Amino acid sequence: MMILNVNEEMIFEEIADKQFKRDDIALTYCLLMFTSEKIDWSKVNHAILDRWSRSGLTYIKKKAHRFFYDKYYLNNEIDRLIGKIQ
Repeated sequence: MMILNVNEEMIFEEIADKQFKRDDIALTYCLLMFTSEKIDWSKVNHAILDRWSRSGLTYIKKKAHRFFYDKYYLNNEIDRLIGKIQ
């Protein structure tokens, strides 16, 4: 089993990097929902709004919640992204 170390700084770096799309941010957003680290969700959401829009934030949050509640979907997305890296 692979353990992913995700923190709040990671999502800010991804939001700032134009190579990362909404789907990528949604995955990181979801993984932050699993962390025991305290997340400043207001700051995260404002960073997303600054890059995209209200509809972009809504899209990211809905997709993140789908990942969160559908572990099969989440695992497939993680496998897809790992495949892109290798």
